[in-house]
Amino acid sequence: MKRKIIEVSTKGITFDRGYDEFIFNCRAKNLRPATIQFYDNSIKSIYKFIDPKMPIRDITKATVDSFIIGRQNELDIKDITIHTYLRTLKAILYYFMKVGYMEKFHIPLVKYDKPVIETYTNQFDDLVQAGTVGLINAANKYNNELENKAGFITYAFQYIKREIFSCVNGRSEKEISNNRLYNSCVSLDVPIQEDNDIQLKDTIESIDYGFENVEETIYIKQLREELENAMLNNNTLKEREILQLCYGWDYQKAFTYKEAAEVLKLNQNNIPQIEFNALRKLRNSTWGKEKVKEYMRDKVESIMENSRYNQDKVIDKINLIDKYFSGVI
Repeated sequence: MKRKIIEVSTKGITFDRGYDEFIFNCRAKNLRPATIQFYDNSIKSIYKFIDPKMPIRDITKATVDSFIIGRQNELDIKDITIHTYLRTLKAILYYFMKVGYMEKFHIPLVKYDKPVIETYTNQFDDLVQAGTVGLINAANKYNNELENKAGFITYAFQYIKREIFSCVNGRSEKEISNNRLYNSCVSLDVPIQEDNDIQLKDTIESIDYGFENVEETIYIKQLREELENAMLNNNTLKEREILQLCYGWDYQKAFTYKEAAEVLKLNQNNIPQIEFNALRKLRNSTWGKEKVKEYMRDKVESIMENSRYNQDKVIDKINLIDKYFSGVI
């Protein structure tokens, strides 16, 4: 049963009351328990630096900054990873403002660095959750009984870094390849030089293909209707279903032979043969032969145009076409 999210008014609400309602809303939104626990531990530690009964309206950005400084002095670790941890914790606090929790504290949002936004398109909450997973994995594997053990923050940093990089770059080879392609793409809005405002899109020739697109859309729609009628008149129900699945007729993507076999409850090895027979029937149908003739007429006209009326070239190419299509036309 989905819990109802509580709408909280900041008037007269204290910090601990707003905190409790925030955790309740996290559960109502079905966030992962590990994420809620991380939020719980991070925000609850601020109790040492402010009065939990302080009204929300009195908490400012300076309150959060003083908490971060106090936390840094409390841990008293000079390792560079602790600064990374504190920056992450501060970013999470500011992130709460964005999602609505810290808005009740009237803390202004910080400006994110432009290079970070341009480099990574992942949403910030996804990166935070990925780091949380790494932190939990590190906590589960950290052995506190070793004599020469590393500090937990130093140990956990690699796990957090690995999970965040996996979130950004992808986990499978396909995701990594896709993300590498996306990151290599150049935006059309970037300036061509740093010292002027001319954008890349301003240097690209603009061509209006409006009429061509309309004509092509009408042609494809008409061709689809003709092909549906041809399939209805020449193919069996099973053949039509296989063609529609394998070529993505009414679906977002084309199905593989394995997927089509699972949907139709058939043997995967029989799918290619049924597809071949279905296509052969379409090619040998009245509609298919007429389409081949139309294609050949267009091809001959193209040959005549491109060969600049050189009779020898035209005859050679037409003879080659007749050789391979003599049984169809």
